[in-house]
Amino acid sequence: MATDPVESSHRQAAERWPRIAWALDAYARHAERAGDDCRYPLDLYLGGAAGHCIEAAWGVIDSELGPPTRAVLQRQPTADYTIDDLWADAIAKRAAELDAYRLLLERIYGLEISADTSVRDFVTESDRIRTATEGQLKGVRTMAVRYTEDGTVEVDMQVTLEQVITVVKKAYDEAYDGTKWTKSQFDDISKRTQRKVIGVTGTGALDTAGAAGHSGGSSGSETTTVEEEGVVVE
Repeated sequence: MATDPVESSHRQAAERWPRIAWALDAYARHAERAGDDCRYPLDLYLGGAAGHCIEAAWGVIDSELGPPTRAVLQRQPTADYTIDDLWADAIAKRAAELDAYRLLLERIYGLEISADTSVRDFVTESDRIRTATEGQLKGVRTMAVRYTEDGTVEVDMQVTLEQVITVVKKAYDEAYDGTKWTKSQFDDISKRTQRKVIGVTGTGALDTAGAAGHSGGSSGSETTTVEEEGVVVE
């Protein structure tokens, strides 16, 4: 019997990084969304797990990917910006993205469907619904990234109410098999809020001890804002 490639890559990753312990069904959904681009399954596992098992996955990323990344960056030195500065930037930015994503989920789950139900009530019906919903929301729009003078990275994210309703309906189609909810109920979300766009700001702290030459460790620096092209929820 042929071995399922998703199960095989999940087993390899689980054996290599046992402390992450990312569930097979969650990884399978992540791999399915990657489609034909799933050429590097272990990287796909590690990157996807970073949004679910945050501390364990990022501990692995820092220990395993940090050194080779620094080695590559070492070939591109600058006068006042070290390899550790660049790596600290990347880690802090990702922490801010995850924080923004968490805040965005809180706002979305709080949206009312009726007078006594919310999106949270539907999503928490089962792990399959939660995975389907949160997986699709990985494509939320990143609007801007800011590096502040106090060593903090801020990431602005937003999603439209229309996109939220689309995501919840898709999760209903993919993962719900009960009778309590009907798909048409989710259209009422737009009737119970005046907000058309949900926006949040996540933060991440630069490791100024490991990146002393960067903005977090220098005095008098101004906030730098980097506008980013948004990625829309599928």
